[in-house]
Order: sequence, then C-alpha cells, then structure tokens
Amino acid sequence: MNALVPIREHSPVPVVAIVDGRPMADSRNVAAMFSKRHDNVVRDIRGLLKSEETPAIQGYFVESSYVDPQNGRTYTCYLMDRSGFSILAMGFTGARALRWKVDYNGAFEAMERQLRSRAAGGAEINVRDQGQLAVIATQLLQLTQEMRERAESAEATVEAQSKELAIAAPKVEAFEAFMATGKWENLRTVCRLLNARQGEFFDWMKRRGFIFMESGWLQPRADLREAKYLIPRKFECEDGKVREQTLVTPAGQTWLAHRWQAYKRSEARKAIEEAAKAAGTLFD
Repeated sequence: MNALVPIREHSPVPVVAIVDGRPMADSRNVAAMFSKRHDNVVRDIRGLLKSEETPAIQGYFVESSYVDPQNGRTYTCYLMDRSGFSILAMGFTGARALRWKVDYNGAFEAMERQLRSRAAGGAEINVRDQGQLAVIATQLLQLTQEMRERAESAEATVEAQSKELAIAAPKVEAFEAFMATGKWENLRTVCRLLNARQGEFFDWMKRRGFIFMESGWLQPRADLREAKYLIPRKFECEDGKVREQTLVTPAGQTWLAHRWQAYKRSEARKAIEEAAKAAGTLFD
C-alpha cells in the first residue's frame, strides 16, 4: 500500500483523511503539529512496530513514501489510524501537546462520522455542525495543497525543459559545424553530440519510425536509406564475426539534429500548457 495523504509539513491544522476506507493521519503532519523532527517520529513508529509484545500495533500503521519537492528525493513516512496515533502520542508532552491530541481526536471523529453518513446513504451538510465544517475545511485544504503541488511539479518540468532547450540550441550549431568533417557516425555518437539522453533519443527514433528492430539490430526505414540519411553497414568485429549497424551520414546528422530540436521545443510547449492548466485549476 502506497497511499499518501497529500499534506505539507507546515499545515496549520491536524489533518485526517480517508485512505482505503479508514481515517488516517500522516506522520509528517503529526511531526509538524507537535513540533517534532519527522525523522524522529519515523524512528519512534519503527520502534513501536518492532515490539513483539503487542503485534496488533502492526495494523495501526501503514508505511508509505513521499517526494520532497525541494530536492526531488523520496522519503519514508507513515499513515496511522486513531489507535496508532493514540499510542504514538502517549510520549508527546509539552504545553501544546494536550491541545493537539484533542484536536486530532476531533478530526478522527469527524472523519468517522463522515464514513457512517456515507454508509447510511449520505446526509445534508449542517452548517452549524462544527464537525462537518472541520471535515470540509480539511478536504479543501488537502485539495488546495494537491493542486499547488501539481502546479509546482509542472513548473519544475517547464524549467527543466527550458534549460534543455537553451543547451540544445548551441549544440545543434556545433553539431552542424562538426558535419563539415564529412564523417559517418553511429547512432550513439549522434545522440552524444546532441547532448540527448540515450533512452529518450532511441525511444523517440523508434516512435517516429526512423529505425526499427529486425534480425537483432536497429535498421533504418527504407525512405531514409534512399535519402542517404541512415545507411546500414556491415563491419567485422575483433572476434571475426560480421555484424550490422546503422550509420548516420553528414546530411542525415543535420536532418536528425533539426528534428530533435523541434521535438524538444514541442515537449517544452506541452510542459508550459500543463503548468498553465495546473495553475488555473487552483482558482476554478
């Protein structure tokens, strides 16, 4: 199970969300509310899970993960039900600890009422019911955070694409200058000269139908052979065996360079459109 409550560590209120039909709190939110380091809270939870005297605790916590938007790394967190939270919070002390324990219990109760209402076929919202209002506020907070994170992710993609384009433009110019040598190159060398990621470059070549796998090697499309852009050649290896390989002529290298740059521009435009949609959703 890798469900995750979408919550930021600096969330100003205790957050409980329904995950797989169970009201669950997120260890990141718990750490923030009780002014604890999240890694210390994770350590405490793991300590509880190691207890052989209380095996039932295993069912109170669910290990999950999240990606830190600051560095892009994946870290472990835990989701916990009301029982898990109660056991974990026993060791939390301080002036504000009692208040947060009470508030978390209220959030769990509100979510449990919501589940009962769903099971009973739903109920009208009572604007005087503080529990229902707390649930609505929590859900709105989660939705806003999720949309904001999507927008930030899209913006990061746009920035990365823009950097790649800035690098690609001079690379294409240098590539064209290199063509003056008249050398034929293999596809991996062309990929390296374009500063392209090998996996992405070869996937793109295959999607466009420029090359295809047959008889155990990548062969060029017939019209590209006729245009003398991509030429199949046989060569003898050190072991004496004869193998086939696709080479790119100088004209083919220039042709590929411009199409690769056009592809990267198209990807950047798509990223910008996605960022605009994500940002616009926040205000819908």
